[in-house]
Amino acid sequence: PPPVRAAPTGPVDPRARAIFEAMQGRRIALLGEVHDNAEQHALRLAAFELLLASGARPALLLEMFDRERQTDLDRLRAYATLPGGGELLA
Repeated sequence: PPPVRAAPTGPVDPRARAIFEAMQGRRIALLGEVHDNAEQHALRLAAFELLLASGARPALLLEMFDRERQTDLDRLRAYATLPGGGELLA
């Protein structure tokens, strides 16, 4: 298997920590981002590194959804509010 990256060193951005905390214990976490926003990418990377450092060994899937799919994504997010559906989204 590939080597696991170390946990971030130094202070962790509170936004990255919040993402990490939202992902903890979830079977599936969907994280949105703006395609060309390097700051968002860095936050998600830091959150993922925190998740790895916590002992989790998740699968990582990267996907880009076109804006035309927003209605479908909103429907999925609404499903997450139903009993048992909350495990789908962080």
